[in-house]
Order: sequence, then C-alpha cells, then structure tokens
Amino acid sequence: MTWHVDADRRTKGLYWQRALGLVGGCTPVSPACDGCWAAGEAHMRAANPNAKVAAANAGLTCPAGHFNGTVRVRMERLKIPTPRQRPAVWAVWTDLFHEKVPGPFINKALQRMKECPQHTFLICTKRAERMAEFFNTVPGRDASLPNVVLMVTAENQVTADERIPQLLRCEGWRKGLSCEPLLGPLDLSKWLHGRCTRCGDDHAECACTFSGTSEEATAEAERCTGSAIDWITCGGESGSKARPSHPEWFRSLRDQCKAAGVPFHFKQWGEWGWGENHHDFKDESPMRDRHGCFATHSHRLSGLRCGEFEIGCTCGGEQKHMVRVGKKEAGRYLDGKLHDGFPEVADA
Repeated sequence: MTWHVDADRRTKGLYWQRALGLVGGCTPVSPACDGCWAAGEAHMRAANPNAKVAAANAGLTCPAGHFNGTVRVRMERLKIPTPRQRPAVWAVWTDLFHEKVPGPFINKALQRMKECPQHTFLICTKRAERMAEFFNTVPGRDASLPNVVLMVTAENQVTADERIPQLLRCEGWRKGLSCEPLLGPLDLSKWLHGRCTRCGDDHAECACTFSGTSEEATAEAERCTGSAIDWITCGGESGSKARPSHPEWFRSLRDQCKAAGVPFHFKQWGEWGWGENHHDFKDESPMRDRHGCFATHSHRLSGLRCGEFEIGCTCGGEQKHMVRVGKKEAGRYLDGKLHDGFPEVADA
C-alpha cells in the first residue's frame, strides 16, 4: 500500500496531494468553525480580479468572513480526477454531507470515486449523523469503497463524543479522525484498541447481539477486535485568529495511538509555539482571547484541568508559555520527532 503524497508536501505536514472542491460554502456548527480556513479563502477569493473566481465564491460568506449557510454543489468538478492516471490522495472540500447537499449529488461523487481506484479520497465531515444515515438508509450504499476514507472532525471531547459513534455506524469503511484544530484534550480510549466497531464498547463487554451460522459468528468476533479508528491526524490552528493548543493534548493523542497501533499524523503546531527559547520570538500582532485578556507578546494557555477551547488566561491547571511565532517557525516536530503515520488503503 502506498500513500500517494509527494515528499515535499509531506514535509510541510500535508497529507493530501490534491483538493477536490465539490462543495462551495458551509454553515458553522462547532468551535472549530470559528477560524475556518476555507471560509477565509472563499471570502478573499470573492474579491478576486478574475471574474470567474470571484463569481464562484461570491455570496458564500458574511462581512466578518465566516460562511453564511449558502451552499453550492459543483457538478462540473466531478470529472476532475478521472483523466489523472497518476495515483494521488484527494481531499474532498468542503463538507460533502452538509444538509443542503442533495443525496443524488453525493451518490454521483461516490460513483466517480469508485471509477477512479488508482486514487484515494478523504471525505471529512462535521455532519456525522447525516453521513451515517446516508450509508445506512440509501439503497445500494451499504457497500464500502476500498479507496475512500471516511473522517469526522473532533476538535474537543464534546465533538468527539457526538461524532465518533456516528462514524462507527458506517460499517466496512476505513475511518479516520481529523483533530485539527485541536482545542482541548481528547480521551479516545473508548474507540481505540480492542473496541467493537459498532457500539464502541470493549469487545469483552460488547452489548451487540448476534445470531447466525458459526462462520458468521466468527466474522462477527473478528469485527469486534482491534481499533474502530484506522487513522488520526491532528494539528494546531493557523490564521490570524488562531487559538493555541496545549502540548500535552498532542502528546496524549500520540501515546493513545501508539498503544492501540493506530497510525498517528501530526500536521503542525499552528501559529503558536512553545519552548525554552520563547523569549527570542517576536509577536507584533495583538490578540484578544475569549476571556477578554489582551496579549501582545505571549499567551498563557491553561492545561488539562480546564480543557476547553475558550481558555486563554491563567486560570489554573498546568501552564505552558505559548508564543505566537507563525506556523512555519513553530514547525511540526513533536518532542523532536516527525509523526507521519497514514492508514492502509488498497492499491489499484
């Protein structure tokens, strides 16, 4: 199995080779949406001097630069991967399972992915419930595609608890988590290492019931072992309004993945770095956090005891001195190592 992303892109922390923008626009639904890079891009491109580019992005965002709920499907882009014979990993933007994206369009997108077995497609959604309903209720959609990885965003424990159980309802599919931006600590032990891929419980205490032939029972037992999640990628936030992530949040995810044998990918620290040399960094851009605290040079981020994305001042728990240095300066080394784990997908 080969993860078809060029070395220069991997070096930058990018885990996809090409973007497939099938959906324009979205609706904010959770804390991760506050600093959505896609909304910022659309807002900027709406003022592009190229009339075609401007028209494609016009009306998708509000004056503040956030998505306003307008959604456009881009039927003409379905054909883009077909003539490209060189295998590549494609990231599908923005949210294919947004409630305003018609089911027939989703079917056409999946059919096109099926017709391109040389490629790998990453479908990441914040609408996990709709995705699960789609694959469990739409006729003919109970068969998985070996070159597709279904993913949900889990930026904190609340969203993880809401979305991962829905992701697990998509039986037979390869599954991944995008924990970027990571805005709080995550305990994924319920879904890692020896967990039932249907209910998430320890397989020894699995509440799922089964009756059938001995061969079917054996297959069911095999399904109830191993990790329910095939891959985890995580990273800090970038952009002008980026929020810092505590180093222990990333370390915890790394250690959980290692214990469960799940590939772990650390994409970036984001705008905020930390370390012994923080006094050498310069930050000329003031930032106001959600407590109203004003920071110009550095930013105090409380630790695991507080654990919510809005923390920004010294409010208890272990402290780390986080400094806004820019994502290039902050880099993507975690405790001196790069983490470039990828899931197994079928080669064409």
